[in-house]
Amino acid sequence: MNDLERSLALEEARRQALRDAEPAAYDLSGRAKREERRPESQKPFAVRLFTLARQAIATIRAGLHYGWTALDPLVHGFARAALWLVPRLIRLGLTCLHWLAFRKDETGHYYLAPWRGLANLVKLAILLTVMPLLLGALYYYGTWETYRGIYVPNAGVFINQSFVHPSGPGQVIAPRDEIFTVLGKQIEPDGAIVPIRFDIDSNFYFWFYHDATRPDLAAAKIDSQSPYGMKCTFEATGIYTRLPRYVRFWAVKWLDTRAEIVNVVKCEELTALPKAFSEEE
Repeated sequence: MNDLERSLALEEARRQALRDAEPAAYDLSGRAKREERRPESQKPFAVRLFTLARQAIATIRAGLHYGWTALDPLVHGFARAALWLVPRLIRLGLTCLHWLAFRKDETGHYYLAPWRGLANLVKLAILLTVMPLLLGALYYYGTWETYRGIYVPNAGVFINQSFVHPSGPGQVIAPRDEIFTVLGKQIEPDGAIVPIRFDIDSNFYFWFYHDATRPDLAAAKIDSQSPYGMKCTFEATGIYTRLPRYVRFWAVKWLDTRAEIVNVVKCEELTALPKAFSEEE
């Protein structure tokens, strides 16, 4: 055996000795393997901590894998819906474009007509502008009614919103956007007392009523100077008071369906509580 072969054999023997040697003291994985048969109370703290960390990592990985796999049906549903919807939307868009900007000639062939497309876009813009106004008029006039015998207690009228974005950082707090709220009670013919709420805001659909154009002055008419409140008759519009709370919130946010007082017909100061309240007490 020459010197080269002897050196290679010694190096291989050294490497085999390192592989067969026990792990060093700092090798927590090796220590955990060696001491896994010991009782839990006798294991070193570092080994117990390493074991707990390894179990926690395994649990987190299993949970993430399960959650990631559980999303597959949802993703597949979105993908199928997109594959079904996107071609139809493209087809609808092409159909609308063909209808808006193409014209048929004498031979029955269609050709691009830019002026026809521009004219149709102007018509569409006018329609989108006018239709909300017409639907708003239908809504407000369709829900317009008179509320009689509404008891408004003292301090039952207050400003609901004083400014636009009152607490937004860096926002301009002017101009004023006053919306007054009226919290009252309606006395039914059978004597039942039903809480009711109104808002007073500008409403240009009722331009012929002064109270609809000046909500601040309408609120001043209901501001009672008597400790017993006022008894009023209102003309109001909207379905706000007929909706459940959370439906009412979104309806006000997106559709502006507040029950708005558009005309304060009559209000009288009371010198005593209404009879229905006295009987209830």
